Amino acid sequence: GEIVEQGTYKELAGDLSSAFSRYLAIVEETGVSDEDMVQFAGESDQGPTAAATGRRSSGKEAELLKPQKLMTEELRAGGHVDWKVYKAWFKAAGGLYIPIVVFVVFTAGAGVSVLSNWWLTYWSDNATGKSQNYFLLIYALINLGVAFVSLIRSIFLAVVALTASRALFADMLATVLHAPMSFFDTTPVGRLVNRFSKDIYTIDEQLMQTGEMYLATIFEVIATIAVISGVTPLFILFMIPMIAYYMHEQAFFTVSDGLRRSYCLLDLISDHSFLQCYAFLQISYRELKRLDSTSRSPIYALLGESVDGVAVIRSYNAGETLKTRLANMLDRQQHAYFLVCAAQSWLAVRLELVGTLIITFACLSAVAEQVATGADPVFAGLAGLAISYSMSVTQSLNWSVRMASDMEANMVAVERIQEYTDLQSEGERYTTVDDSLPENWPSRGEIEMKGAKLRYRPGLPLVLKGLDLKIPAGSKVGVVGRT
Repeated sequence: GEIVEQGTYKELAGDLSSAFSRYLAIVEETGVSDEDMVQFAGESDQGPTAAATGRRSSGKEAELLKPQKLMTEELRAGGHVDWKVYKAWFKAAGGLYIPIVVFVVFTAGAGVSVLSNWWLTYWSDNATGKSQNYFLLIYALINLGVAFVSLIRSIFLAVVALTASRALFADMLATVLHAPMSFFDTTPVGRLVNRFSKDIYTIDEQLMQTGEMYLATIFEVIATIAVISGVTPLFILFMIPMIAYYMHEQAFFTVSDGLRRSYCLLDLISDHSFLQCYAFLQISYRELKRLDSTSRSPIYALLGESVDGVAVIRSYNAGETLKTRLANMLDRQQHAYFLVCAAQSWLAVRLELVGTLIITFACLSAVAEQVATGADPVFAGLAGLAISYSMSVTQSLNWSVRMASDMEANMVAVERIQEYTDLQSEGERYTTVDDSLPENWPSRGEIEMKGAKLRYRPGLPLVLKGLDLKIPAGSKVGVVGRT
């Protein structure tokens, strides 16, 4: 190469015979100017409301001429996790028959567990009729059945979880690999890493663990209520108000008003006013999980950028600044976890009250039933079984609500992965036109473009406006810049 001309910008731009001046003329002719943006705004506004007044157009022009952000904001859904997300998970796990199999397996497990406890009661009431070895053998066989059902349940759920995770991962990977370049231009790498690491890990391990514990505690609570109600039917009258109170407290713990409250929650968290935030809002554990996921992506992005630009960071002595930014991001993310602990403590107090009431009413119902039926030794054994079940229901109630919240919160990972499996894809790799081409195509390396009009991505003005170009075969062409 060689220096063709030399001078200041003003001198070269003012000399109409200079190469630099001709270059500026080409840029002015083919580049995106303010008039193009105004024209683009007019094209975007065409419709019933386009010709309302000139004031709206001027406001749109001023907005478009401002510097625009390249990176898009990460979306965060609000409210309950949609049933379509659960349906997508079951479909990835193997089909919609999975819930039926899960229900059968957990029902069998709860039934065998109740049978084991009932056999102890029957053994104590009829110990003199047969040998102890007979009762011991039956009890051992029942417990072997409990162990077998538990093993089958765990293996089945593990296989289902890994199948669903593998299918969701494959769908997301295929969609992202076929996404247009505009998606990668506007999406930080940390956001992609978050989906392929934390969200996939949640589906691999945490989702199935919480789901299994939730279903186990729910079936245990149902079995407890069924045993107590079967022994003392009077207990059903006391259960109605307790169930209503339990459902109300669970709804308060898990239900939120959606994005409006979550945005307010995010503002309060950023101001370090988490106690005020908790007192002001009916906090949803699900919304806190969404906040946790969206606040983790910038941390990954900052770490990745810091590793890539470590030489520049050291040369500018900006290490302390980045440490401060990272510490602030971590603090902001940990605020949501603090709120989770506070909400769980709040819930535990109320569920302890429900458990205590169940024990109280079970004892009162047993006493009332004994008075009504007289001194029956068989009923005394069954009443002891019912009261022993009621003693353990408090922990089951507590865990059922927590696991329900954890399970729905972990389903947010499936929701976020579904968002990336629905991305707009590039054009098809193979079309019907490919089949009509000859086998030796292309026979010559000639490229011809006629009236090419291109933009970088939807929503931006044209950067190529009717380009005519012909590159003969065998030519060596250098392209400077994408445009």
